[in-house]
Amino acid sequence: MAIPIRAVGCSVVVSFLFATGALGQKPNFYRLAEQKGCESVMPSLRDKCNTVNAAKEKVCTSGVCDIETHLKQIERYKADMARLAAGDIPNGDTAAFKTSIEKTKAELDQRKSEAETHRRAAKECLDGRQAVYDFFDKEVIPATMQAAAEAKTEREGLLEGLRQAEGAQASAKTKRDDLAAADPEKDRTRYDEYVKAQGEYETNTAAYRDAENKLGQFNSMNGKDIDHDVNGLIMYYKEEQEGHKIAIDQEKNRFENCDKVASMSY
Repeated sequence: MAIPIRAVGCSVVVSFLFATGALGQKPNFYRLAEQKGCESVMPSLRDKCNTVNAAKEKVCTSGVCDIETHLKQIERYKADMARLAAGDIPNGDTAAFKTSIEKTKAELDQRKSEAETHRRAAKECLDGRQAVYDFFDKEVIPATMQAAAEAKTEREGLLEGLRQAEGAQASAKTKRDDLAAADPEKDRTRYDEYVKAQGEYETNTAAYRDAENKLGQFNSMNGKDIDHDVNGLIMYYKEEQEGHKIAIDQEKNRFENCDKVASMSY
C-alpha cells in the first residue's frame, strides 16, 4: 500500500530526532506512516520485528515436491518390477532392463529423500511466517492502537490546557485594559491594580506561549492527525498480514505435497 510522503520542516525533524533518540520511546505516527517493513513499527517493537523477520527469511527456502511426476514414476517402477517377476523380458534385454529399474528406484529414493528435506523446510517456513503474522496480530497492531489512544488523550489534554491558557490571557488583558487609564498621581490604588493586572497578563501570556509550544512539540512528534496516520499504519500492517496469510497457505500446500511424496511406498 502506498502511503503519501509529506514534507517535514526543520523544526519537526529536530523534534523527531529528539523523540526517537536514546531517551525517546513514544512512537512518531506521522513518520512511521511513511515507512515500510519493520521501520514502520514502533521503536519499542522494532528489534523483535527484525528478529522474527530474520528468522523467517532464514528458514524460508525454495523447493517443491512434484507429486504427479512421483506417482507416474512409481507406477512405471511397479509395472516394470511386475514384468520382470513375470519373466516378460527377453533374456538378452534383462540386464539393461534391471539397470533401468535400478535407475528408476534411485530416482524415487532421491525424490523421497528430497521430499523429506522440503517437508521439514516447509514446516519451518510455515512456523516462521506464522510467527511474523502473530507478532503483528498480537503485538504490533494492539500496541499501536493503544499508543495512539494514549497520544490522542495527551493531545486533548494539551488542547484543553491551551484553551484555558488562552482564556486566562484574554481575561487578564481585559482587566489590564480597563485599568490602563489609571493615573498614578490621582489614583494610586487603581494604578497599583493596573500594574498588578499587567503582571498577570504577562504571566498568562507566557503560560499561553508555553501551552502553544507544548502542543507544537507534540504535533511535531506525533502528527496533527493521529487517526489518519494510525489508520494508514493499521491498514498497511493488515495488508502485510494478508501477504503472509497467502504465503502460509502456500507453505501448508508444499508441506502436504512433500509429506505425501515422502510417505509413498513403492
